[in-house]
Amino acid sequence: MKEIFLIIILFSVTSVYGQNKKIASNELSINPILIVTFLNPIITYERILNEDNSIGINLGVSLEDDEIAVENKRWNNSFDKYTVRPFYRYYFNNKIFIEPHLNLDRGYFIEETSLENNKEALNKFGIGLACGIKKITSRQYIFQVKIGMIKDFLNPEYYESLHENTNNQLPKGTDTFGRISIGKRF
Repeated sequence: MKEIFLIIILFSVTSVYGQNKKIASNELSINPILIVTFLNPIITYERILNEDNSIGINLGVSLEDDEIAVENKRWNNSFDKYTVRPFYRYYFNNKIFIEPHLNLDRGYFIEETSLENNKEALNKFGIGLACGIKKITSRQYIFQVKIGMIKDFLNPEYYESLHENTNNQLPKGTDTFGRISIGKRF
């Protein structure tokens, strides 16, 4: 009788322990290409809500000195000093996602004159939509690629001057982007 009672207690303790496994629901990733090429890291935090939904934020800051960036005329006569982009993601098959997001950026527009380059503060506020694919390894490392479009409500004239010498057919105040990120789920 004691053996049966001991087996039942052991089995119930094992069952309870098996149900309390922690599921990784946070991710942290960074874009290595922007760090190396433009000294502009964008760090992403993502909170997994369930297998189909997550929320998160992209935070970026330019590590390059403002004066050097103005001289180098990064990003077609502009550069983002600070980037804040909260987002929501909906996943299809745990790999492919669609991401609506807000765009809150602060940067500079470089106005070229015959004598010097003047930098003018540029605040961006808008909405965007991105889609991408994410691969998660068995050790919870992540690799993702995404592309998207942003509609800026504050500076449509900036985007007109940015694309005036190209064959760009985007609506006024829109811009496109692409990103490759690596990170870890924990």
